[in-house]
Amino acid sequence: MNQWYTHRANIQRTGAIQSRPIESGVEKWVFQTNGPVTSSPSVVNNTVYIGSQDKKLYALDVKDGSLKWAFCTEGKINSSPTIIEDTVYIGSQDYNLYAIDASNGEKKWSFKTRGWVESSPVIFEDTAFIGSNDSLFYAVNIKNAQLKWKFQTGDAVVSSPAIWGELVYIASNDGKIYALDTSTGKLIWSFVTGDYIVSSPAISGKLLYIGSSDNKVYALDVDMGYQKWAFKAQSFVQSSPAVADGAVYIGSFDTCLYSLDAQTGALKWTYETENAIDSSPAVAGGIVYVGSDDGTIYALNTETGKKQWEYKTGSEVDSSPSIVDGFLYVGSVDGKIYSLQ
Repeated sequence: MNQWYTHRANIQRTGAIQSRPIESGVEKWVFQTNGPVTSSPSVVNNTVYIGSQDKKLYALDVKDGSLKWAFCTEGKINSSPTIIEDTVYIGSQDYNLYAIDASNGEKKWSFKTRGWVESSPVIFEDTAFIGSNDSLFYAVNIKNAQLKWKFQTGDAVVSSPAIWGELVYIASNDGKIYALDTSTGKLIWSFVTGDYIVSSPAISGKLLYIGSSDNKVYALDVDMGYQKWAFKAQSFVQSSPAVADGAVYIGSFDTCLYSLDAQTGALKWTYETENAIDSSPAVAGGIVYVGSDDGTIYALNTETGKKQWEYKTGSEVDSSPSIVDGFLYVGSVDGKIYSLQ
């Protein structure tokens, strides 16, 4: 089976995967947690891993949504899990990055920061990279939970890091994007936008794509950090981009999902929902899937933006869908985790 093993599917955070499309968006199963679910699922070895604001990380069976195990933290979980080999890595508002045994939910180790950890970890070689609301970005050795290095930004780091080559790319609420050396944390370049950044970078074809609360979507050169293009939406862009087949898909608080030409930033199409889009789109099988604060998950044709189907949950969908083997997994502020087919 395909694996969606980390936030946005891969370490470049493209949100795209090879999978057959979800044909009709009918419910396969629903699992109820005890808090809003804004974490996004990772799906590995027939298991769905996802956090909830009820302070728990859940492991659910992909077949029927039955509970395999739950791990309790001391804070809400908005971070999304990464699964490498037999370990789940996830952040919590209790200030910790956790490493948890994927098979039984036992804690392996935790690493404490000085703020909420809402960023989602990326694992590269033997290092976990993650941001914290304490304004620091951390590189932690996954073998012994020891700090390798940390990098100071000017504000909370809610955005999740991406990897390209030997560099790790992060964004901060200070409005900047940083490219750092993965082994040392040395700053290679930084780029300033006009407002705070919650969006996570996606990297494809030597370009980094990201949204900012200055209403813009940026494309930057990964090596030098200069701007290739910028597209202006009508409101904040806190959704993270998906990149596939020469197009960038991204949502905005202006209620729209945009399809942009990856090379030029030219608008291909716009799809308007009924409320802000915080959710980040996923692309599989010629369909782009995204949640909206109107409570709906939309499936749109990647070429035309034409709606293929929609599915209504009980509240806002800030969680980002994950696609594996023709099934979609997503959370909702209604406290539920959904599997659609």
